[in-house]
Amino acid sequence: MTDTTAAAAAPELDLDALEATARAAAEYAPGKWFWRGNTDFEEPSLNCIVPSLGRVEILGHVPVDREADSFEAREHLREFKDLFSLTTTEEDAVAHMEDWLWADKYYEVANTDSRLSVTSQRNTKVPVRDLAVFEVARHRGLPDDTPRTHDGIHRGDIVDVRNPVARHLAAASAETVLALVARIRGLEARLAHATKVARQEMNRADINGRGSATAHRSLEDATDTIHRVGEVTEFLDDILENTFGGGPTEEYYIREEEKLANLSFASGLVKAALNGVSPDEYVDSEQAPKDIRRPARCFVLQGTQPISRPAS
Repeated sequence: MTDTTAAAAAPELDLDALEATARAAAEYAPGKWFWRGNTDFEEPSLNCIVPSLGRVEILGHVPVDREADSFEAREHLREFKDLFSLTTTEEDAVAHMEDWLWADKYYEVANTDSRLSVTSQRNTKVPVRDLAVFEVARHRGLPDDTPRTHDGIHRGDIVDVRNPVARHLAAASAETVLALVARIRGLEARLAHATKVARQEMNRADINGRGSATAHRSLEDATDTIHRVGEVTEFLDDILENTFGGGPTEEYYIREEEKLANLSFASGLVKAALNGVSPDEYVDSEQAPKDIRRPARCFVLQGTQPISRPAS
């Protein structure tokens, strides 16, 4: 048969409260907890190792003497009378209760009951029922240590135990632990995803960094080229300044004219390129003819006439 009951929702986690409860329990019972015992001689118990104290029982059992003036004694007597109401006498009831109370009345050795116990900070075993917080006390605003014998406590239902270890055991339920595990795994998954994304971004940044370095080197190379072209331009200008033209013969003048025209045109072309003008645009521009320089006529010998260039 399939169980169609809806699964209980995961509890809401109050991490501050859980941490406070766990820290309080750790002061009582630090380190790892473990079960121990020998069922031939004693009840099993939950233990830990406390520095300077050795092994300490965290949760176990303690024998408690039976008492005539106790809730258990009254309940036991009532049940006895109810069961044997038709035949029992008062003497029978007294004898029955003495058998219930005493293992050996002559030596005052009481019968005992095994009670669930926790260990106090003084390393003494205390019955859990002596540390119980009664539900009625909470509802009526009575102190948590109000005993069962108080007139206002008409029921024995409890809601808490005044012991850090007991409160921690109640707080760390299986559902709470599973909710913590689910939250941790969710955070681990988000961390793994974030780590993957971060690595991808780092790789991208590294690639971009290498690209930026390449671009930076290319820019440096381009800047260096421009600098060198500028030096060439200055060199051409120096040559132009030192080109005087003319000469003793017409042929020398023609050679100087061609040389000067070529150098001045080259200088103008380079300067245009530095300003973003292509060679074709420069050749067709109005500036190109203006940049071409021609040598001036000069005298070959003092008192002679300048050589005239043949008409073309």
